Amino acid sequence: MSEPIYQQANALPPQAATGQIPVEIAQQANINALGPFVRAFRPTNIWVAMGITAGVLVLDIILNYLIYLAGYIVYYLWIVPILIIIYAVNAIRTNNHKAFLYQEGFIYTSGSQLNVIRWDRVEAVWMKIVRTSRYGSTRHTYTIKSPDGAQVVISSHLKKVKELGDVIMNEVTRRHLPLARQAYASGVPVSFGDLSVSLQGIGFRDKLLPWPEVKDVKLVNGSVQVKKQGSMLSWATVDVAKVSNLPILLQLVTDGLSAQPQYS
Repeated sequence: MSEPIYQQANALPPQAATGQIPVEIAQQANINALGPFVRAFRPTNIWVAMGITAGVLVLDIILNYLIYLAGYIVYYLWIVPILIIIYAVNAIRTNNHKAFLYQEGFIYTSGSQLNVIRWDRVEAVWMKIVRTSRYGSTRHTYTIKSPDGAQVVISSHLKKVKELGDVIMNEVTRRHLPLARQAYASGVPVSFGDLSVSLQGIGFRDKLLPWPEVKDVKLVNGSVQVKKQGSMLSWATVDVAKVSNLPILLQLVTDGLSAQPQYS
């Protein structure tokens, strides 16, 4: 098994709430019994985003001019203004998105819309990780689904969104793993989208790989890969973004493999 793509989040100490929590947020937190306030997650400062936009545009114009004087034209530099303007528009559009983390859940606001998420009312979480540069920069997106079908999507426009995502994954796993283990032990297949885990083995859509034939399950380049004994090719490959409650899937696979007879 490879390393999980989220970090086990430790309990975060509550912060001073003075000036951080709007009245409406505090009221909703009290109504929904979210417990002590932990931390606020806010978007990148709009003036910082505008400064980055202006700086990149000026630099691009200078580079284009210098290259033109040298007798060359670099067309890909013409794309830079488009990309940086898209970045600026997104920064403006998401400037009112905020998340307020509490002990028993969090509140996510986008404009006038307010979503209250309690950990015990989360049905599933999906996470998507996209590498945005060769130097390891990534964008994280988390989709949280409630039992009534409502979904909240949180992305990297929030500063340090991965820290919030780690807490979400940890809290949901802590509450759902015992239930998933109970279902698994009773013989009920536990579904995670296209993949499922049962006493018989790992399922992929309408196929089943019995436990004795399972070699391992790894996370490779943003995908969950199921390997079969004696085969170099993947028996199944599924995009991480399409696998719900990924840490629970990985733990059930670990449980299933550990229960198999060990031969020397």
